[in-house]
Amino acid sequence: MAETLFLLHIQVRGTDIALNACGYCTASLLALKIIAGLLVTVTFIIILPRLELRIPFAAASSLAISAACHPPANDANAHLQEVQWGVVEGELNETGVGHCTFTSKPVTAPQVGKIYA
Repeated sequence: MAETLFLLHIQVRGTDIALNACGYCTASLLALKIIAGLLVTVTFIIILPRLELRIPFAAASSLAISAACHPPANDANAHLQEVQWGVVEGELNETGVGHCTFTSKPVTAPQVGKIYA
């Protein structure tokens, strides 16, 4: 396959007539369009499926961000295992407030109406 776009210079022998133009190859231009279209399509196919979002939006709550960053004390070497976010069982403080965090331990989903930190 030839180059898609190329410069063309034609000069007539024995005269001062010269022509400069831009040429193109339709076969390679078509191949370029097909490959570019496939790349865009594959990108959208990969991006569009949404993951189930179980973590509540907490961009402005430093308390929620801090809680998510403090795993249970007995969760050693969590970085070597798969982690998940949720309510850690048995992590109630003295006021009965539960704890939501990233941990490698078993978790449950938060319940509406309960208070978590």
